[in-house]
Amino acid sequence: QRGLPTRQPSTSRAAFGVPGLDALLGGGVPEASVTLLAGAPGAGKTLMGLAFLAEGARQGEGGLYLGFREASDRIVAKADGVGL
Repeated sequence: QRGLPTRQPSTSRAAFGVPGLDALLGGGVPEASVTLLAGAPGAGKTLMGLAFLAEGARQGEGGLYLGFREASDRIVAKADGVGL
């Protein structure tokens, strides 16, 4: 019987670059995982995602932001507004 290839889960963490949040999450989210941010409008989901991408970029990592409601110029303005 042929199975799917297996891979050991990573024990490394990917930080958001927000010290309090990273501490709360034990250093960040598990590397090579999928994380969904959900919450009420205005709760900071977009900024959290942008902070995560900015931290990854500082470490030479690529990233992808998927959004369905805001135009790209508004996303860039939000990031600029908080120094990302």
